[in-house]
Amino acid sequence: MRVGDVKELLNKRQGAVRVERYLSIRQERGLPGDIGAEAFSHHDGTPIDPGGLQLLLNKASSTRLSMEFNTAFCSGLLKTRYGEDKQGLQNAALQKDKTKESTGVIEA
Repeated sequence: MRVGDVKELLNKRQGAVRVERYLSIRQERGLPGDIGAEAFSHHDGTPIDPGGLQLLLNKASSTRLSMEFNTAFCSGLLKTRYGEDKQGLQNAALQKDKTKESTGVIEA
């Protein structure tokens, strides 16, 4: 798929907002924007095989979900250990600092 093919999607209004954003990101990063340039490429500049694009998108989605799960899991552990309040992690950090000052013991 070439940049020109992606620009045609703008004319058809299929995901126009995403296409505009994608093209602006390409421009910000100094990637070629002419209609004959490859629209999707690996980090080293080699073109992505059209059949492999869906695999890469699935892998990226899986990575995103894994990161979201880890965030939720760690947040749950912090809430369990330090309780939930308006200050959140700031109170946890202050509590650790007070523990160090009063006991001289540094927690692992």
